[in-house]
Amino acid sequence: MFNPLKDFLRPKYILSLLVKENFIAAVQVFNGVKGPEIENTAFRKISNPGELQVELQAFLREENFKTEMVITCLPSSQAFIRDITLTVNNPKVVEKIIKFQLEPYIPGSIEDMLVDFLDPGADGSIPCFGVEKKHLAVHLARLAGAGIEPDVVTFDSVALLDLYISFSSERSEMPVALVYLEGESILVEIIYEKRLDFLRVFGDTKKASEQIADTFRLYKLKRPAVTVNEILITGFLPQDTDLLGAIESNTGIKTSLWQPLGDLGDQKEGKLAPLGQEMCIPLALARYAARPSIRLVNLRKEEFVPKTHMDLRKIFLFSASAILLIALLLTVGVYQKVFYLEKQDQGLQNQISQVIAQSFPEAGRIIKGREIPQLEQMISAERERFQGVDEATAKEKTLDVLLKLTKIISEDPEVQIDNLSLEAKDIRLDGRTPSFEVVDRLTNRLTKAGDFKNIKLVGAKMDRRENAVTFNFALEKNE
Repeated sequence: MFNPLKDFLRPKYILSLLVKENFIAAVQVFNGVKGPEIENTAFRKISNPGELQVELQAFLREENFKTEMVITCLPSSQAFIRDITLTVNNPKVVEKIIKFQLEPYIPGSIEDMLVDFLDPGADGSIPCFGVEKKHLAVHLARLAGAGIEPDVVTFDSVALLDLYISFSSERSEMPVALVYLEGESILVEIIYEKRLDFLRVFGDTKKASEQIADTFRLYKLKRPAVTVNEILITGFLPQDTDLLGAIESNTGIKTSLWQPLGDLGDQKEGKLAPLGQEMCIPLALARYAARPSIRLVNLRKEEFVPKTHMDLRKIFLFSASAILLIALLLTVGVYQKVFYLEKQDQGLQNQISQVIAQSFPEAGRIIKGREIPQLEQMISAERERFQGVDEATAKEKTLDVLLKLTKIISEDPEVQIDNLSLEAKDIRLDGRTPSFEVVDRLTNRLTKAGDFKNIKLVGAKMDRRENAVTFNFALEKNE
């Protein structure tokens, strides 16, 4: 499923490192939209194991590797590997209980172990990996001395499994054995139905063919009905012996070299040297971190969680929460403002409708939303009707005088007019207010307007029954 946020946060450059006592191997991939593309590869033998960290620093600097994301691995020989069968298959639930399910199968304390697992199978079986914390601590300390903080630490067998599954669509559905050789160590893992079905590590390459044949006999006890169909060999093969022929002769199973780079097909022609079998693990690690086909097994947990990851996670969660809260507040504020404006607008529309109904009873139907234009049209019609009628002693029209008085009175909403009469130049204005102070304010506004003269407050008294001050004004229009 396409996830834009996940793709945006996905690291673009991934560096896989295989650091051993006698060599360093690395593969850098660019994690683009089309998938991982190999950008750089390097292999270097260690000249002085006592200066491993110095040589590692020089190696990364001279090869110009980017360390945006770094993945490394521990050898499977350091792991306790068991198939645990559970009735639950939700990875989140399994994550909480798997450590205690492995506890009966290990010799020491489970609190001294780091545990991770692959996805449960259809039968509920879960390949489970446990490693002592001291092994990871030594590994991280070695890399820290060279200024490297790996984001992911997994197992070589898991990376090989992912690489095989990613590019095995055309292979047989029968069990296939992957054999990885390095020094005196031999890793044999049997893959069946695209799952890790059996794994064994032993340490005597001189008896490799016999031990591999013995491994298949043990596997036969687990699955009597199936037979390993093919053996794929990779890693550091001895040059002085026909190991492939010996294995095929002892097992009777087709045996061949495994060249995963040919399956991947992502290197740019002419820019990279061909990768040999010794680069298989770094290649698998890089592919596993870039686009895993199986669950990511990562030992960087509990007290070994990268500090940079914790900081970035806190920053991201805080930023996301802050953005969400601000967006929520802005949204609520906008909706609240719109609600009150709509309510206010509706109230004004209702008041205008009432004014139209009272002032123009003959208006008939009032069109909703068109109250103001309709009122302006009615006022314009009345102006045309009475435009020839002037006051006898003045040039001002009666409507103009009413408009001036209306503006003055409307400045104070506490003033209520009960009676307004115009006779020639004389104007009588009667009404009520809550207090004498309001009457004084009205007197000042009429005086300052300059449109009237002889402004007299004929009377002002408190009407206790109405709980209001009644007033009477007598004034004249200016000539």
